[in-house]
Amino acid sequence: MPPTETQLSSSSFSRTWGRFLDELEAVALLQIQRKRKDPTLAALLRDTLAALREESAIAAIEEAVESASADAPKAIELLERELVYITEKSLAQVRTDAAKGGVTMGAVTMGIPVIQPDAAGAIAQGDAALKDAKIGKDSVEDLLGRLPWVVKKTLKILNEILSLISGAG
Repeated sequence: MPPTETQLSSSSFSRTWGRFLDELEAVALLQIQRKRKDPTLAALLRDTLAALREESAIAAIEEAVESASADAPKAIELLERELVYITEKSLAQVRTDAAKGGVTMGAVTMGIPVIQPDAAGAIAQGDAALKDAKIGKDSVEDLLGRLPWVVKKTLKILNEILSLISGAG
């Protein structure tokens, strides 16, 4: 049976993008906490995501989706499906597992928290989810090429923040 044509609306994509950002924020903040990163990184993350949630940024993304849909509707549909997959199968899974209480940092030895094996696995899972989120973000940048300069640069800043969170130290 051949696949059916679906008409993607910019508001549908906008909702998908919003949920992606919400889950990304939750996982990134969890990783900042797990890795005991500087709290100013969390503030920078929140401010960057807030900029991507501003009405002007959302309107620009919706306009870019409309424009790209006229040229390549199937590609934009696939992009939305990619974001849904990353949101539901990667980012949301980290939050689900964390809510089950599978993460413990353990005792403090000589001023250094001892990471329990389940915590190390959870940190690795969170880093993998952030890597997946970067892939989704990159796909948005690649396929929605007609984004305003300020949105493109904000997405670039988000990329660097995710690298700081995922990196050691």
